[in-house]
Amino acid sequence: MLLAGPRAGRAQAESRALAEAGELERVGRHADAAVRYRGILRADPTSLPALLGLERVFTSLGRPDSLVPLVRAALARDPLNQAIHSLELRVWFALGHSDSVTSAARRWIALAPRRADPYREWAFTVAQRGDLAGAKGVLSEGAGRLGDAALAQDLAQLTALAGEWTEAARQWVAVVRGNPELLPAATGSLTRAPAVARDEMLSVLLGVGGDSTSRRLAADLLAGWGRADEAWPLLDATLPQAPQAAAVLLQRFAER
Repeated sequence: MLLAGPRAGRAQAESRALAEAGELERVGRHADAAVRYRGILRADPTSLPALLGLERVFTSLGRPDSLVPLVRAALARDPLNQAIHSLELRVWFALGHSDSVTSAARRWIALAPRRADPYREWAFTVAQRGDLAGAKGVLSEGAGRLGDAALAQDLAQLTALAGEWTEAARQWVAVVRGNPELLPAATGSLTRAPAVARDEMLSVLLGVGGDSTSRRLAADLLAGWGRADEAWPLLDATLPQAPQAAAVLLQRFAER
C-alpha cells in the first residue's frame, strides 16, 4: 500500500503532461509538444501515448529519425510490446529504409516466433510501399510457419487488393468455412471486383467441389452486385438449419 501513493502520483503527472502535450499539438506547437512528450519518456520510456504523440509531431516536423533511439529504448525495456514493434516498422518505413523494416520484423519474429502479429504488421508495412507481391510473400512465410489459418484472412484481403480476384475468392471461401461470421468481411473485400472478373469468380464458387459456404458467399456477392434474383435461389437452398444463423443471413439479404 505504501507504493500506491507514488504510483498514483506518477500516473497523475503523466496524465497531466499528456494533456498539456496534446493541447500544444492541437494548436500547432509541435516542437513544444515534442519537449513535453520526451519529458514523459524520461520517466517512462515505454509510455505508448507519448511515443505515438512523438510519432505525430516528429512527422509534422519532418524529423521521423528522432524516433529511432526512443523506440530502441522502449523495446529494450519491453521487448514483447506489439504496439512498439509496430511503431518501429512504421518509423523505418517513413525513413525509406526497407532493409531496416525487414531487420526489425525479423527481430520481432525471433522474440515471438509463434505469433502472427509480426508477419501481419510487416506485410502491412510492405504493402504500403506498393509491393503487394512482397507483402503476400511475408504472409505466405508466416502461414508456412504458423499454419494456414493464422494469416488466412490477411492473405485473402491482400490477394483481393492485388486484383487477383479468382484466387481471392478461393481464399475467402476457406476463411469463411472456418469462421462463418466473416462472411460480411469476405463480401466487402470481393464485392469491389470489376464486372469483367465476376463470372470467373462465380464459376469458382459454384463449380465442382463447391459447398454450402461457397454458395452462400456467391449469393452474398450477387446480392451486393445488384443481382438479387440470382442470389435468392442460392441462399434459399443453403440456409443453415440453426434458426438464429438462418435469420442472420435472411436479415442480411433483406437489407441488401
